[in-house]
Amino acid sequence: MKRIEDKYIKIFLLSAALMVFYKLLDHLSVIGGFISDIWAALFPVTLALIIVFFVYGPSLKLESFFKNKEQAFVKKHARGLSLTLIYAAFITLIAVLIRFLLPAIYTNLMVLVNNLPSYLETFESWMKEYFSFFNIDIWETMTKTLSDLLNIDNIKSSFNAISAFFSSIFSIFTATILSIYILSDREKVFLLFGKLARFVLKEHYEKVDDLFHKTANLFYSYFIGLATDAALIGFITMIFLSIVGSDYAFLLGFIVCIGNLIPIFGSIIAAAVVYLLSAVSFGPLAAIWILVFQLVLGQIDGNFIQPRIISRSVNLSPIWIILSVIVFGNLFGAIGMIIGTPLVASVEMVLKALKAQPENEQRTKHEA
Repeated sequence: MKRIEDKYIKIFLLSAALMVFYKLLDHLSVIGGFISDIWAALFPVTLALIIVFFVYGPSLKLESFFKNKEQAFVKKHARGLSLTLIYAAFITLIAVLIRFLLPAIYTNLMVLVNNLPSYLETFESWMKEYFSFFNIDIWETMTKTLSDLLNIDNIKSSFNAISAFFSSIFSIFTATILSIYILSDREKVFLLFGKLARFVLKEHYEKVDDLFHKTANLFYSYFIGLATDAALIGFITMIFLSIVGSDYAFLLGFIVCIGNLIPIFGSIIAAAVVYLLSAVSFGPLAAIWILVFQLVLGQIDGNFIQPRIISRSVNLSPIWIILSVIVFGNLFGAIGMIIGTPLVASVEMVLKALKAQPENEQRTKHEA
């Protein structure tokens, strides 16, 4: 009798869950807006935690370095000195980028805008000469595109984007201050999270904690290595294009840097952009040498530089990397393309750990 009652209770609960899910689908836009509002409210906190994640390791090493010094003042203020140096270095880097790199990129963009009409004429003549069967009217296409861009809805969107930009600047400032407070008093913060995790996870705490640290190390090494590699390849591209006399060396170097942050697809798209702009500047045949340089640099990076910098922290097959970029890119845009690969690698690592756990337990029993 009890089994029958349990069966009907399960059917009732399942039916209730399906009805709730159905009703939620009717109000999906409301739920989406609610989640969006929650995310906007928690964005500074999330950003602060991301900053803490990347600053924690270097600050720990610097603090240990200062504590080993003989000077009493340095020992006493080791943590404050370490955080001051790291944040000062970060602010200096941002200031250098704003002072030197952004004006150079802006100048390149202005040159590109001024040369765009002649480039379009050149491109149209190429299309008529080599691809006349396409029958494309460049000026008509440009006029239609500009009229679409300059409608009232897009102008409103531009103002909203500017407002969102300044709001993001304030959020970044707030998150930076919050991250300093967290790192300054990190023992208490970590102790609080540790107690909460032990209460929720109970006997599974040690295993989850071990997986968490492994996943954190994977993310840290991957993103630090990826950013270093992208900056290096972008800088090499910029130097090479400056030597060959490109008018867009800084702009294209920056595009290559950003492109290299996205696995597989990013570098291909960046190389295509470099070739197109070089083709209209130097001619399609002369620009082939620039494309060859990009391909050779990509091979050197993929086979020698990237493995040394990233240390093969993400050991995924190319098919999984491609799928992660496509799926997470569709879900979360450019950010999803960047974080998709380490997320999939983390899931794979967790699944391997869960699979290996019963095997280890059986081996221990046999040895006993």
